[in-house]
Amino acid sequence: MRRVGFSTKKETYEEQHAAGRYNPGLVVLFRDKTGKHHVHIGAGYSDDVEVYREGDETFVLSKNWRLDYVGLEIYRGSQQVGELFLQNSQDITDVLGARGLDLADYTIIKRMAQYID
Repeated sequence: MRRVGFSTKKETYEEQHAAGRYNPGLVVLFRDKTGKHHVHIGAGYSDDVEVYREGDETFVLSKNWRLDYVGLEIYRGSQQVGELFLQNSQDITDVLGARGLDLADYTIIKRMAQYID
């Protein structure tokens, strides 16, 4: 698994309205062997976002220590193929172990990905 170069931007008001969200989300822009992709993710502006790739899958990890949550979204190209969202300390500990969000990003991704079909 390797870290991937990416950028983020805020979704437009029109995109936010069309999706029925009260707060705008983030759009992650990345490139893989199939081309350039921009995907709307469930992360907010204050989240720490990292992107990794293994094979043909791109893993978008978003963490927020203040609000005590972590999310993982998996893509093949622009198509989301899986996601998992953990929203409290107990769920995070149950899935990631006692070190929780203090683990390395790739370790968090590997552990969370086991729970995604």
